[in-house]
Amino acid sequence: MCNKGLVVRRDCTLESSTSCIPCIRGTFMNEANGLTKCFPCTPCDPGQGLFTQTECKPTSNTVCDVLDGYYCRSYSSNSECNFVVEHTHCSPGQSTKSPGTKTTDTMCEECQHGFYSQHGVNCTAWTDCAAMRRVKTEDGNSSQDVIWNKVPPRSHVTLIAPSRKKKRTSIKARCWLAE
Repeated sequence: MCNKGLVVRRDCTLESSTSCIPCIRGTFMNEANGLTKCFPCTPCDPGQGLFTQTECKPTSNTVCDVLDGYYCRSYSSNSECNFVVEHTHCSPGQSTKSPGTKTTDTMCEECQHGFYSQHGVNCTAWTDCAAMRRVKTEDGNSSQDVIWNKVPPRSHVTLIAPSRKKKRTSIKARCWLAE
């Protein structure tokens, strides 16, 4: 038998004991054994949502962990993650109820009436047009705020009407215009 990190180079005979060699780079053996080949190290592919937490050593396999923005969907028999999925991105009209973790997906919820979310992050109340001195021109929905126009400032106009009497007098009329 060979110890951890080693495999059999030559089996024992009546004249000699077992000869062992170390695992080469990229391979490992994590238990005493009588095998002739080391196990290949597991790659941690960032394209699959994983990163290397602990490098592979002759006596132990690589330990992978889940990248931010992903969660583990399936685990192997030795409790290592073997299938990773990107977190759900909430859609416009939704907010993030609970952010995703390394073990759970993002939970989304619909915005309530009177609120909107353009980017699927937070629900924001529709603009209160009256409080902002604006005029609503279109109702809002779950993914868009109300559409409004700014109320123009009131204009003051003075009208001067000519008089028919010899004496010149003027009559002033005041009008307030608002559109």
